[in-house]
Amino acid sequence: MKTSWYLIWIFILTLMISTARQEVMYIKGSEGQSVDLSCTPEQTGGAPVSLYLTHRCVRPEREVLFMAKDRSPGTVRVNRLYKDRLKVTGGLNSDLLNVTIAHLQRTDTGLYICEFVYTADPSDRTVSGSLEFFLFVDGTESVCQCSSYPPLIYTISAAAGLLLLVLICLCAVECAKLRKCHKTQAPIPIYEEMNSGCRGAGSAQNNHPVPTHLEETESPVYANPQARQAQENHYASPRHITLKP
Repeated sequence: MKTSWYLIWIFILTLMISTARQEVMYIKGSEGQSVDLSCTPEQTGGAPVSLYLTHRCVRPEREVLFMAKDRSPGTVRVNRLYKDRLKVTGGLNSDLLNVTIAHLQRTDTGLYICEFVYTADPSDRTVSGSLEFFLFVDGTESVCQCSSYPPLIYTISAAAGLLLLVLICLCAVECAKLRKCHKTQAPIPIYEEMNSGCRGAGSAQNNHPVPTHLEETESPVYANPQARQAQENHYASPRHITLKP
């Protein structure tokens, strides 16, 4: 059961990352059965000169089949793990080439990719097939010996969690900036008008003329009391006027 979950994760990750351009076909088989893989070039325009069929479940990836155009002796190469279990129908000149894997084994589980080689100048170019195949051999516990995939799954999960944490931190920083901008806004205009009115009233009071009684206190008479006493009060002490005959 644990291995089945690993294979499901492998299939999902392979579908999202490794095979973004091609369509993936899921094939399920049991030990001892046979499956057909249809290899068709993704584009047309001349016949390919050779074909590679690779198995990408194990590390490093495994070459299952190599076949040249003429299929002469020495131009067909089969991996020893698939010896006497592969059957090729059709050729590179035909529109469809089928590769049959017979007597399935537990180590056959994984991703199979067809790659066609075309002659080009200055160097040959490789074109992937229109389909990629994920083969799952049922009824096995230790499938494909993919011991390196659990750490890979944990690493991808940790990376996704770290990315989510970074996004949360960025959102928090932006929210803090918005709150700071709201707090530092200018005061309401009505308070500005009231403050300016108070300042105008204070300056107007400072510009009032000095009262007259303050001017009198600053005159020399009030500053010198003796001079004030020396003045005559004609109403309080009228002078004696001498009349001439």
